[in-house]
Amino acid sequence: MCYIINSVILGKNIANLGKMVGTKRLITKRLLLRRLTEKDGEEFFTNWASDTEVTKFLSWKPHTSIDETKYSLNKRKALYSLPTYYDWGIVTNDDHILIGTITGVNVVQIEKRVEIGYVIGKRWWGNGHMAEALSKVIFYLYNLEGYERIFAKHDILNIQSERVMEKCGMKKEYLKK
Repeated sequence: MCYIINSVILGKNIANLGKMVGTKRLITKRLLLRRLTEKDGEEFFTNWASDTEVTKFLSWKPHTSIDETKYSLNKRKALYSLPTYYDWGIVTNDDHILIGTITGVNVVQIEKRVEIGYVIGKRWWGNGHMAEALSKVIFYLYNLEGYERIFAKHDILNIQSERVMEKCGMKKEYLKK
């Protein structure tokens, strides 16, 4: 697979990286970004984790059972106590449905950089939800956590993900084969 790396380099940040707090509740006009819990298993599984079309460009295979999803959610419990663990469930404000996740998948604190990974259920594709969530996370990671370089990668065939990154001000950096 070929990936395109996109990033937003926000410049010198005087925020103190020593005061990181990790995953905190974030609110946008249409979304609530919050920690995931075991109670999210059914929506997580049904809305995207078991969908082969949604997971086709992800680093993990579709879940074949709700137990697989519950295991994934259970692993997060201890990680949420870490000040550099960033993992949000994306919930719609109007009907309170868990529609996806957005996660810091590669955090390098010493270099003030973080890679973001995200997924959203097919039913919510093309509605601007992921760009809204990613913009909020970029703002949070820069302004409150002190990161200077926030990046994401997408499969060269995943044009929708590229558009999300562009909407959030990310620029193409390079192609990784």
